[in-house]
Amino acid sequence: MTSKKPEPTISEVSRQGGRSKHLGPILVDLGHGKINPDVVSSFEVQKVSYDFKSSNPRDEVPIGASPVLDVELKLDELVYSSEAPSVKQINSNEPYQKTFLAIRNKKTGKIRLIEANSITLGAVVKPPPSTNPILIEEEMKRSDNDIESNKATTGPESEKKKAENRLAMNKNLVREFGQKKGKRIYEQNDRMQINPDILDDKLSRAAMTVEKSSLEQKDTPEDNAPIAPPCNREATNVQQVYTLENGILNSDEIIKLKAAATKLCEEYTTVEKIQHGAQTKYFSDLFAKILKKEYKEFDSDNLAIAIYMEAIINFINMKAREVAKGPKAMQPFVPIELRQKVFRIFTDEQKNIVPATRDSAVCYVIVLALMAHRNCVEFSDLSSSIRGKADQLKKLIRVTGARIITDVPTKTTCVVLKLPLDTYDPSVVVKGRKGRK
Repeated sequence: MTSKKPEPTISEVSRQGGRSKHLGPILVDLGHGKINPDVVSSFEVQKVSYDFKSSNPRDEVPIGASPVLDVELKLDELVYSSEAPSVKQINSNEPYQKTFLAIRNKKTGKIRLIEANSITLGAVVKPPPSTNPILIEEEMKRSDNDIESNKATTGPESEKKKAENRLAMNKNLVREFGQKKGKRIYEQNDRMQINPDILDDKLSRAAMTVEKSSLEQKDTPEDNAPIAPPCNREATNVQQVYTLENGILNSDEIIKLKAAATKLCEEYTTVEKIQHGAQTKYFSDLFAKILKKEYKEFDSDNLAIAIYMEAIINFINMKAREVAKGPKAMQPFVPIELRQKVFRIFTDEQKNIVPATRDSAVCYVIVLALMAHRNCVEFSDLSSSIRGKADQLKKLIRVTGARIITDVPTKTTCVVLKLPLDTYDPSVVVKGRKGRK
């Protein structure tokens, strides 16, 4: 004869809240799917906090009150949070029923009920930026309104942020609805922008105290690398805008260039010899003009800068068969380390000259010419030394921050670097073309 099993009865109910602010178990669910029991132990508990809110903080928390939970778990570098946008609305809803866990004693039949909390976690991820031009325009308007309402950001900084917002909006509209030519203009402008991370890397490699591992890194331009030399657009005087130490040349390279300048001055001791070098195309017209001014100065900083500039000019004008020979095809008075540097910086991974690297080389020539000419150089000297279209050269001059100014009495057009620096905005070009019929 078998004994009769006891009838199940609820012997105890454990509620949350009360004087001790008791918290029940937390039942976790994921917003995008069920939790795999096999990986439960792999989750890292990042954060578990709770608070029983009361209308009067002095009052005791009532028994059965529901706590406000903030839970974060981490798995494989991905964080799941109750505050994630995908689940925040779910967790903010007031529950219409309570959740209890039932624990039954098989021998006595007694059941203990424990009040529990159910919470849903969502992955904390950053969504890709919208490509919808209407949404982008609305976002830009909201950003402009925020700038206006924020008293801390007034004056030129506020106007600068507004201009950036408008440029970003125009860029997205052109990419969405514009012609191919307009899209290419913006893509090229993006490649011209200075990436602060890449700039910091170049500066660290140029410093004398840099680690050996940093010096071994390549200078090859990347897709997002700036085409112009590192520029300090916050400079208060024009001499601080471009400096050799700011990623253009390191001290060891300057020493080698000065030694090359001294040797060149010993060889070209008269103006006639320099003119002959220009006539035979051994020198560019731009370099010959500098050499005529500096050949009597054996320790000339300007001539050292000009030699590096001439190396880049020679590189730009090289034919394909000469490029294939590498640095040895360049002018022998340029130190071999600088010739190798030119090939390393202004060629792509396949050691070819592509439009982006050529534009970068032209920008370096413009900046170095300005430094050697005390921030003013004739446009004809640049255009005669660099093969290419004048419109493209003018655009790259603006990319460097320089301006093209014509002296009315002499009718001489010069490239001048002065404050405030010029800027290149492709949206102006796009608007101009749209107005044509």
